[in-house]
Parts: sequence; C-alpha cells; structure tokens
Amino acid sequence: MTILEDIYASGGTDLIINTIELNCEAWGGTKVYICSGFEDQALTTEEPVTATFRATGMAVALPARDSTLVQSLTFALSNVRGEATALLNAARAARAQVNLIFRAFREGDKSAPAEAPYHMVVKTFNAQGANVEIVAGFFDLLDTRWPRLMYSSEFSPQIKYMS
Repeated sequence: MTILEDIYASGGTDLIINTIELNCEAWGGTKVYICSGFEDQALTTEEPVTATFRATGMAVALPARDSTLVQSLTFALSNVRGEATALLNAARAARAQVNLIFRAFREGDKSAPAEAPYHMVVKTFNAQGANVEIVAGFFDLLDTRWPRLMYSSEFSPQIKYMS
C-alpha cells in the first residue's frame, strides 16, 4: 500500500498537495511549477530538485485505474494572470509538444513525492475566461496505426506498379 492509499484509507489528517510541472521546448527551457492551495510551496522532486511551486486554484480528475487503455488526466486551474493561456498558445503556435508531470506530496513530508509521478503529454486545452482546462494523457495505444509505416508511392516507389 502506498503512502497516499494509507492516508485515504485511514482518513488521516495529513493534507495532500497536488502539483503539476509543465515544460515545452518552445518556452526556452523554462519550466512551470504549479500547486494546489493558497500558499506557494518549496517542494523537492524525485530528481532531486527543489523548486517553488506557485499556488493556484486547481481541480484534478485522476485517470481511472482500469484496463480500458484510455488514461487521461483532466485538470482545471485558475488563470487569473493569463500566464497559462499565453504559454500554451505559444506552444501551439510553435507546434511543440507540452509535457506534464503530475505529483502528489504530503504536507508533512515535502522532501519527495508521496507516490510515483505521472508523466504525460498535453492533448488539449481550453481557456474560458479566468479558467484553463487541460487534458493530458499517456501514450495512446488504441489509436496507434498498425503497421506504423504507411506504405505509399513516396515511401515505396514499387507500389505504383502493383495491380
């Protein structure tokens, strides 16, 4: 049983701090650290790197633990300053992939995540007013083409002579 499962099962008094880390090549190596709550948190990641996570209103819908192979994380965050929308629009304009790492920390132990982090890729985002909703997911095995190579006349010129 993980630390978080133990907290959930026991109804413990330790609070859980949900965090996300966003990074993209289009942002010039800048990483965005966000946490749920009202106060900024100095937390140590698994790498170990100590970073300041900026507090914001955040709602998280974790992926279901089942065998459907469609695993996605949906979260909404307050975008009062407009920074999240500006960064995500810059990544979209550059056609760059945005990576997301979701971590959960215990308030009593900020030296490491309480469980293994989720590494995902941002699939879609929607900005409405002062809120941003982001959907991130793992590798999509169901929608992967098989065979992966598309046999066309550009890839295999002999194919145009087949009848």
